[in-house]
Amino acid sequence: MNEDQNLQNLFEQYKSEVQAPTELRQSVNEFLESRRPRRPVLRWALLGGSIGLAGVIGGTILLTSSASAAGKYHRVEAAIQDAKAMEIHSYAEVKGKPKQLFAHVVYLNGDIRTDAFMGTRLASTFIRKGADQWLYMEHIDVAVQEPIIVNPRLDKPQSALDYAKADSDEGQINGPRDFQVEDRPDENGRAVYAIIGSRKDTPYHMEMIVDKATNLPIRTTFSGEAPTSANYRLIEQEYTFGSAVDPKLFDPQLKPSTKLLHLGVEAEAVKRAWSKPVQVVRSQGETCEVRDIWVSKDGNVFVATTVPEKVNNKVGIPSNLLPDELKDNLGRTYLLVMSVRPGGFFGDTNADKAFRLNSKSVVICEYAPLIPVQPWSPAATFDVNFVSRSWIGAPIYREPSISTNVTLDAPIPADGKFPPYSDGMLLDDIHQQFGMVADEMRAHVAEKAKQYSLAATWYRAAAEEAKPLSSYRTYERNADRCGKLANRP
Repeated sequence: MNEDQNLQNLFEQYKSEVQAPTELRQSVNEFLESRRPRRPVLRWALLGGSIGLAGVIGGTILLTSSASAAGKYHRVEAAIQDAKAMEIHSYAEVKGKPKQLFAHVVYLNGDIRTDAFMGTRLASTFIRKGADQWLYMEHIDVAVQEPIIVNPRLDKPQSALDYAKADSDEGQINGPRDFQVEDRPDENGRAVYAIIGSRKDTPYHMEMIVDKATNLPIRTTFSGEAPTSANYRLIEQEYTFGSAVDPKLFDPQLKPSTKLLHLGVEAEAVKRAWSKPVQVVRSQGETCEVRDIWVSKDGNVFVATTVPEKVNNKVGIPSNLLPDELKDNLGRTYLLVMSVRPGGFFGDTNADKAFRLNSKSVVICEYAPLIPVQPWSPAATFDVNFVSRSWIGAPIYREPSISTNVTLDAPIPADGKFPPYSDGMLLDDIHQQFGMVADEMRAHVAEKAKQYSLAATWYRAAAEEAKPLSSYRTYERNADRCGKLANRP
């Protein structure tokens, strides 16, 4: 029996167990969830751009120190509120490297632009101008224009302070802080003072230098915070107020090759195409509507569903009846690589809301063949186990008592790597990681099956997919480790 068949049999063995998940299944699920990008990771750089400022301006309820410090705080807040133009340079330590530019924010009379720099694959631009916003990334030839449809505050122009407060519940801003005020020596002929922030029983330390004449911040430095899950840590922000800002910065500068999509137009086209569900699946009072099934010519399967907005009280995260395990009529098994909603990596609430059908959320369940043999022979049907499960978090939460099996017709494989609705749903960036995650999962399954040569091959494939992200080195190390195990007597 060849190693592919051995691997298939092993996967089928743990998949068929009805009782508590086996170690292999848990490790595969935990592995997948640990690799899934978290919403705050890029929002922190992309949508706020003023995290350090928000650390001080994020709400008076966090101010627990003296009346003098409170007064200074309110003067800074009022000064920022009146600012017509603002520029912020954010610096971070990334994976232990020295200070480097992390994000650049420009604000002018209610409009804002953020350029975020988190490596080649994640360098991105976000522009909000009037009633529209644009989002594009330098490595993807797709830009999305979005009407602002979510936050009622955006019906009127936002102030610099509004943007400063925007991410006050993310990044460095966890828990109450005490603030104190200290005088400092003049800087470049300007009288200044410092607002010092600390958090009880933690090493957190924030120091904001403020211009005495204007009560506007000059810079903020941070220390003591642990790095995020992406191994970066905000360490400094520099502020400029009142300088000349070119209004043309708020017009998207797109490459000639870039395709510009409008979120509203894309959403309406999808809603028309998906007006009638392919199949309605029910179990124990829960409902999942299958809206579309799309298959690539290399065997990847995308099942688009709509589900009611619901948070499972047991785990506190969204949990719905959704596709889970999938195999085809030829007996081939598929890995659940990711489940995503419109907005993908960015957690974009405009996209999420725009694509809702009858107030139900769209969730795309995305699969890759466990054994990606080429050329791929098309399947006629898919056997899908639907189970009430979470689609975010680690590990995946499942309620096995709420489940059912359904057979779905398989469409003819289509050209392209991803469904045509992907770009309009802002899934382009997360799909850049689809192959990497799929290969890493295959490697993980093979390693658990002690098929180390096959595991090494897939880890190397994941490394190639991961470049130029720094995580490719981890895959290369895993490939080398499995290669040594394969050659062990």
